[in-house]
Amino acid sequence: PNFYVLKQYNTSDLYALFIGHGADRIANGDSNFSGRWGAVGGLHRSDIADLQRALEADGHDVGSADGLPGFKTRRSIG
Repeated sequence: PNFYVLKQYNTSDLYALFIGHGADRIANGDSNFSGRWGAVGGLHRSDIADLQRALEADGHDVGSADGLPGFKTRRSIG
């Protein structure tokens, strides 16, 4: 029943299945959701600029490689 409720928010079947499955696991006390978050590293402005230059080299219009993830950069990523 929650599948269709979730699809009212986002029409993707995969989204509804993923969120529903995750919610079921949390509700049933799955221990994988009780741990602490680990370090994931950082994303620096220079990293974004490198990504923008790579997108430009691939023919995408990102505006400029300024290290700021603006609309054109996000559009180029998908």
